[in-house]
Amino acid sequence: MNTDLTRLVDVIMGEAVVALLKSEDHISADSLAMRLRAMSEGEKNPEKRDAIALALCEVQREFLPLR
Repeated sequence: MNTDLTRLVDVIMGEAVVALLKSEDHISADSLAMRLRAMSEGEKNPEKRDAIALALCEVQREFLPLR
């Protein structure tokens, strides 16, 4: 993954966490994945959509198998 895309994935992940904090939702792998899916649905920029998809894959790969 190139540096710009990696940086964008990190920014997207941060935005999702901040959105959860602002809405006073609990932060978990499930809530983060749901927030990322919601972000993806409304995103029109293809580069951001790709970054959101990569962020979602990262959350699913790193956190959801731990159950």
